[in-house]
Amino acid sequence: MKKKRAKKSRFYFDEKVENAIVRYNKEEDNIIKNKIYNEEIKYAIEKLAENIINTFKFPYIQEKFSNKKADVVSHIMLNLDKYDINKGKAYSYFGQAAKNYLIISNNNSYKKLKTDFSISESEEDEQSDKDVFEIEDYHITSKNAQTDKQDFIKLLVKYLDKNLNKIFRKTREIHIANAIVQLLQNYDIFIENFNKKSLYILIKEMTGCKAIYITRVLNKIKNIYVILREEYNQNGHISLEYKQTSKKKSM
Repeated sequence: MKKKRAKKSRFYFDEKVENAIVRYNKEEDNIIKNKIYNEEIKYAIEKLAENIINTFKFPYIQEKFSNKKADVVSHIMLNLDKYDINKGKAYSYFGQAAKNYLIISNNNSYKKLKTDFSISESEEDEQSDKDVFEIEDYHITSKNAQTDKQDFIKLLVKYLDKNLNKIFRKTREIHIANAIVQLLQNYDIFIENFNKKSLYILIKEMTGCKAIYITRVLNKIKNIYVILREEYNQNGHISLEYKQTSKKKSM
């Protein structure tokens, strides 16, 4: 009988890479350091950079993919020595570092472009711009309101991610909602670094949809937000099971 080949791990940034980074940081001989990097670390870092760029897109960075990748890889290389194995997995640490770097680059690119960016807006769009991600809580009693809000946003993202196809039926609406969920996943970094007007424009750029359709999806998500926030305030958690929501009049 033929021996079955051992399955190779599909995960490119595993414990071996993590240990190699630790050895790399401890090594004082530059020749050995380069050997460790090229043979054991380089592929994982390049693959991580590719995945982060492809997942989050960062539409305002106008450079070619290869240039984006090179910038991210360089940023990670410059910060390899900051990794402490006692603070968590290297994959998570450098993944977040890469994402933060690209978010800042994306924000800076947007600032350069926005003076030349013009859009025609209906009265409905102008009202929507004022309300996008206007996430305010009138019943928060927690002393740490910011942490409380971030915890709730994480639960909101889980709820939306699980029930998106039940909340929205049309492909276009699901596409828009997915873009909003992507932004909410980075609420503490992405949204707080953008003003509301900029976020509205960013959703348009991400989806290619007209403002009127974005407005409808946003209004539905804001309605869900209000209902789930009330549940969270009362119980300290929310059920992820889909629940029908009726429209609430804005105050």
